[in-house]
Amino acid sequence: LLTACVKSDAPKPESEAPETPATEAAPAAPAADSPSAEEEGAGLSAEQRAALMKSISGKTTEAPKELPAIVVKAMTLPAEQTPEKLVEFLSIFDGNSASVEQQQELQAAMMTLQQMPREQVAEALTKVQEAQLAAAKALLANKDATAEQKRKAVTMTVMDVINKNADDAKRKEALKALQDDFTKQGLDALAWDVGFFLLMEELPNSQNGQPTPEEITTFVDKAIAMLKTGEGKGWLNRSQLSMFMNLITELDGIIEPAKIAELATSVEKAIEGSSDEMLLKARKPIEGMARRLNLVGKPIEFEAKDLNGNVVNIKDYAGKVVMIDFWATWCRPCVALIPELRVLYEKYHEKGFEILAFSLDSKREDLDAFLKAQALPWTVVVKNDAEGAVDPSENYGIVAIPAVMLVGKDGNVISVNARETLVKTLEELFPMTEEEKAAAQAEMDALRLPELGDSIPAPEEPAAPETPAAPAEAPAEAPAAPAEAPAAPEEAAPSSSTSTATADEEGDAVESTADVEVAEADDAEVAEAEEKPAEEGKLPDLIVRAMTLPEEKTPEKLVEFLSILEPNEENQQEFVSVIMALQALPREQAEEALKKAAEAKLAAAELLLAHKDATQEQKRSALFAKFENVVQAQEDIEKAKETLRAMQADFAKQGQDVLAWDLSFYLLRGEFPDSEDAAAIGAFVDKIAEVLKAAEGKDWLTKEHLGLFLSAAMEVEGKIEPAKLAGLFNAIDKALNSKDEEMIREVRPVLQGMARRAELVGKPLELEAKDLEGKVVSIKDYAGKVVLVDFWATWCKPCVALLPQLKRLYEAYHEKGFEILGFNLDKEREALDAFLKAQPLPWTVVVKNDAEGAKDPTDTYGIVAIPTLFL
Repeated sequence: LLTACVKSDAPKPESEAPETPATEAAPAAPAADSPSAEEEGAGLSAEQRAALMKSISGKTTEAPKELPAIVVKAMTLPAEQTPEKLVEFLSIFDGNSASVEQQQELQAAMMTLQQMPREQVAEALTKVQEAQLAAAKALLANKDATAEQKRKAVTMTVMDVINKNADDAKRKEALKALQDDFTKQGLDALAWDVGFFLLMEELPNSQNGQPTPEEITTFVDKAIAMLKTGEGKGWLNRSQLSMFMNLITELDGIIEPAKIAELATSVEKAIEGSSDEMLLKARKPIEGMARRLNLVGKPIEFEAKDLNGNVVNIKDYAGKVVMIDFWATWCRPCVALIPELRVLYEKYHEKGFEILAFSLDSKREDLDAFLKAQALPWTVVVKNDAEGAVDPSENYGIVAIPAVMLVGKDGNVISVNARETLVKTLEELFPMTEEEKAAAQAEMDALRLPELGDSIPAPEEPAAPETPAAPAEAPAEAPAAPAEAPAAPEEAAPSSSTSTATADEEGDAVESTADVEVAEADDAEVAEAEEKPAEEGKLPDLIVRAMTLPEEKTPEKLVEFLSILEPNEENQQEFVSVIMALQALPREQAEEALKKAAEAKLAAAELLLAHKDATQEQKRSALFAKFENVVQAQEDIEKAKETLRAMQADFAKQGQDVLAWDLSFYLLRGEFPDSEDAAAIGAFVDKIAEVLKAAEGKDWLTKEHLGLFLSAAMEVEGKIEPAKLAGLFNAIDKALNSKDEEMIREVRPVLQGMARRAELVGKPLELEAKDLEGKVVSIKDYAGKVVLVDFWATWCKPCVALLPQLKRLYEAYHEKGFEILGFNLDKEREALDAFLKAQPLPWTVVVKNDAEGAKDPTDTYGIVAIPTLFL
């Protein structure tokens, strides 16, 4: 699908459920193979690995020979070195300023680079860095460049200083000299930017022990002092804002709220004077965060409506201790918190404890459905929509949930971040007898997952199994802390260990029968990377984190660990920086680090699969890591498949049907026929339908599975009978019994549209739209003509690249009765008008008919990728 532009408002099968009310999470990018996997002890030659991955993925893995165009462009300075051209050149890889089209091109380029030989990529990226640095120097030296233009060159210049100075003291000294030089030239904004990097040098880290609150407070004071020098000057940029916002979120509950509020206020004031609309929009939530953080010991203003429409005010609860829980049904951590809240509510409600659950669900029907299935004993409220009413979530800057505030009997706020200390605080507010404490503790312990060592006995003499033991279920997503962005990808090198534990009929863990014991992993070996500094250079923090198993090996922590190197659109910049940092290190050091990260990932997967308290969903998250290891560790393709089938059979014996089904899904990826033979492709489609039928009514289909099945269906389109293709779309629809109601609501109409489109040949097309003057255009108006309907957008590069060919066809056949209807999918009419002014089209361009009751053809026919053309 890299040759098509995904429709901007189409459902994205691989997207993660959002965990903050402010933004939807971006779709996860597919995991990519490490370019050096065969060199990391996988036991395969390059040819064997290519053949194996082709079999598993169903697609050829021959490495691309040509670098992506955007990388080639970034390797050579522009011929015309004006400030404008240099700024444009430095912005090639700038994710903050990239257009939708450029972001898609960047994403495609990254995936291409990951498939290319490591040496070729390293050489290309080195040339890119050299060219970018040369452009930065040229821009800084250009007498006609404005201060704003020169700011574009600061980051690259600073990174060059940092890369050339491994010693901390020398690095700071060099940065200070650069800052002083900018100050002498009167380039205060540039000096301020360097000051930001100097501030980052002071950021406390945990490599030498956990920073103390005092150390963190000292750093925050420095940050506030730096921000104050930029108040009202509009110097703060998006990258700097992102860092400060992350800092504010992460410090909540670590240092005094008033100090964090002071930092938030300083950030808000530093935005003043900016011309960046995104930054200006951020001021309101930052003001709210500062307001919330300053609430401790003060009365809170809170008014909402209950589900019957009655106004609820915090003042109505005078004399009670009230917990305000900002939550949503789509937020996994919020829902996971409910059982613990039930216990607390039952224990303390009679003593004067209340909960007000402020729902941030955008659709009332979602909330109603959830409460019908899971009734809550406390009051659930929503935003008061009366004119002039204040939304508490906006007023107090709630940008990540769950957010828990605790209000005392006197109406004053006790805590603005009560989630971690709630149990202890309630015990202090409502003293219990020893008997009550013991009973409450027992109930709370029952909700917590025990330590791994307490629940899984290590076998004394593990015996070799006849068939390999099986893994478990893996959702494509892992519940992460809501305020944290997921970390970036790196394909792990394989480990030779293939052990798992089996489970008895009651689900209790029993002794492992695999080749290697599944007990506490040998953390000492993996932790060496943190204990001894790298001899040649510093590893990226992301890689260091991925090399060491978490101390607390609960299912939640293990799932979180497995997601560290999982990619998504939000962490692309971090991912690129990690790749470039690894490229800058000696090859042996980088490869050793990736190997240890791979071993830690496999160890985490094995521990999770063996954990008796891990849920089915959590175990599914470990299965893919185990699958990867089996694939990479085998020297023969058929042996790898044989091992996977043996694992599948073992799962079936254990009653782990969903895990066995997951392996059917993974094995299916290797069955895609190489030939264009319709019979072979039809047989493959029948296998897909068979796997899907097994999942009907089972809630097994995840977004990961859905993405593959949709991709397979789109790949066979045009190669098999329309009826068989429509049947495949219908089979996917029937298997869509997920608990993820949002996914069902978004994807089901698209599947039905795709099935409708598959069977459209030989039938009349229903299409009604509006031309650019607002006149209704129907396909029926073109009776007697041959009409090409082109679904396109100005931001879609393949669509625009197709226009010259369409113009030639139009000129050749228009007089004979050939027409084109260009159905445009741009969201902004201004973008379309500007494009057509620069590139007039000789045919009719239409847009969606926005009249009430009018159908959108893209929905009717399941158009999820463009260009799509009907004749």
